[in-house]
Amino acid sequence: MPISYFDSKSYLVMGSANVMSNVTFRFDISATVDSNLGIFMGIDDTDFYQNGTYVNYKSYVETSNGDFLTSDRTEHWLARQLDVTFEYQEPVGGMLVGETVRRHITDVFEAVN
Repeated sequence: MPISYFDSKSYLVMGSANVMSNVTFRFDISATVDSNLGIFMGIDDTDFYQNGTYVNYKSYVETSNGDFLTSDRTEHWLARQLDVTFEYQEPVGGMLVGETVRRHITDVFEAVN
């Protein structure tokens, strides 16, 4: 029996130990699943975006991504490689300090949730 499916997962990305910085990202997936067989019938949409709180976060760039369904159609994998930039101003001297870190986010969504 076909039913609508929606799931989301959040991920915290942190900067290096030298800079107090973090940002939260989120994957969303909407699909149709066969509730009797526990398989994906079709993927309607996947989305990845910055969501929620952050500290000293400036921007991000997706440098690669992946989005695939397993051959038995029971799992849908989402992956992103990000270059995330953090920036803050030093309290003494006012120097602008920043860093860019590369992070990989990969997760699986199962047809039965």
